[in-house]
Amino acid sequence: MRANPCQNIEADVRYDRAEVPDTPNIEDGRKLGKRASTFSPQPRSGTPQHVSNTPKKVRQRTREMKVRWYAKWRQLAGESHCCSKAMIPNYKWLESVPKNRPNLVHPRYGMITQGSVFSCVKAARYEDCDVHGLTITARCDVAQQKYPVLNYIPLVKLTDWMRRDGLDILLEIEQRNLAGKLKGMLKQANISEALLTSVSLTDIAATHFPLGEGNKNQRAASQKLHDFLVERDEFFAAANGGMERAFLWFSLNRPKEIENLVRRLSRHDVMGHYLLETIDFESGRAEGYVCLLREVSTLPRLLAEKLGEGLDHSTYTALCKDLEFDADLVIRRDDLAMPIVEIGSPTIEHILQSFSNLFGRIGIADPVESVIDGMVQHCVSHTMGSEK
Repeated sequence: MRANPCQNIEADVRYDRAEVPDTPNIEDGRKLGKRASTFSPQPRSGTPQHVSNTPKKVRQRTREMKVRWYAKWRQLAGESHCCSKAMIPNYKWLESVPKNRPNLVHPRYGMITQGSVFSCVKAARYEDCDVHGLTITARCDVAQQKYPVLNYIPLVKLTDWMRRDGLDILLEIEQRNLAGKLKGMLKQANISEALLTSVSLTDIAATHFPLGEGNKNQRAASQKLHDFLVERDEFFAAANGGMERAFLWFSLNRPKEIENLVRRLSRHDVMGHYLLETIDFESGRAEGYVCLLREVSTLPRLLAEKLGEGLDHSTYTALCKDLEFDADLVIRRDDLAMPIVEIGSPTIEHILQSFSNLFGRIGIADPVESVIDGMVQHCVSHTMGSEK
């Protein structure tokens, strides 16, 4: 069971009770058994039980960042209410997570590790979309701080993916299907495909498929080709009219193709992409998120460590300037880059297996059929000779 990220916040907030107008009730903390010691009450006056050599301004800044981190986490998790310094955590979400897909666990403040999903990421072709990052650096390297950079892959919403990478797949499938249909109609009419290299399809239709002429089968074939040309022109007009228009065409004319693609994605049958049903711990709505396994990005270790505690715009800009590092995060002035959830086992291991299989494939030459035929004949003749 993962620790409550608000637990450390509450402990630090109680360090100086003079700054907290309302002391939270600690009875809920005692329900946690051994964890209740962290929530032991402090007197409103007098010296705190623990003493720190850290300057008060630094402690205040840390407390503020933790409260802001937790408030942002609740917002990203689907909670709309705000968080105050003396906010009592909701202990119900400390209960064990149901062991279903995709095995989500709560993030821990100040920690980022393999499987951490964090906000404010950018990805090619997803400039105006909400993009997250999924950490793939080995846990042992992160724990022992033996990584110069943190590796992560983008994580995008399924609806955004369908209008970009998914749309590319749909366009390729439709073009292949159209070419197959045209080939079949030309073959049925005993017309060579080579004619397409010198004569336009419109001229072929007018010459060899005149409407209303010939017998019943010829008239049906002509009507079928002319309907095909209309549909083909509509498709290419939509494909060249932008992703929204192209996706709308598929939604109206090929909804089954969209369904098949999503189902293939759910079976991990689309190379280079991995589907997660949700990353929302609170609502559990299966909106769908897709890992872009081919688009690996990095963050310097200093930025990664700050990211675990919450990284605001001003801090990020200053760090990028000091490190001479090109900004790979998109942090607005009112935003906070931070872990929002962690992909647990065995889902994260399965993602990494898909990642390694993608880049670890080996291609070899296909067997020569004539050689295989000779081996088959040898086995058959040898068997027949043994029977004799």
